[in-house]
Amino acid sequence: MSKTTTDTPRVWMACLSCYNGGTMHGNWFGGDDTLEAEMAKLFEIKDGLAKCGGEEFVAHDFEGFGDYDLGEVSATQAAKVGAWIEEHGEVGLLALANFHGNFDDAEAAIGEYCGAFDSLAAYAEDFYEQTGDLKSMGDLVRFVDWEAVGREWEMGGDIWTIEKDGEVHIFGNV
Repeated sequence: MSKTTTDTPRVWMACLSCYNGGTMHGNWFGGDDTLEAEMAKLFEIKDGLAKCGGEEFVAHDFEGFGDYDLGEVSATQAAKVGAWIEEHGEVGLLALANFHGNFDDAEAAIGEYCGAFDSLAAYAEDFYEQTGDLKSMGDLVRFVDWEAVGREWEMGGDIWTIEKDGEVHIFGNV
């Protein structure tokens, strides 16, 4: 399987029986809800059977799915993941990969997304600033170890993080 930096999800769908018989009969398709309709046209699928005689199609390659390992899945599953990425973007992809494809857990995580920060310390300081607690600390604020505050929240289970491309994505625990 190859992973590229393509933003738009695409899958290389092939007829499984053709593949097993030694022939690669397939094509690249957009990994979204139009996938099955596009496949039906190319493979001339009628009543669940392709012109080549195959009835099962799987994704043999993919790109634009980030860190999510799509693997060899059906067109329906590929379209579901592709539509998810289109709807939720990078954050949804991070959550889906973190929860190994469990859409319910990933959806809950997206609802608790706090943002991307340079560090846990930056998040902790921003949190106190947004809540107005930073002002109430007055001059004592210069003695706060923001990295320790963020680490305590993470270790205590209040938040969890995913580090990606130099950023720390923060999620509240559900």
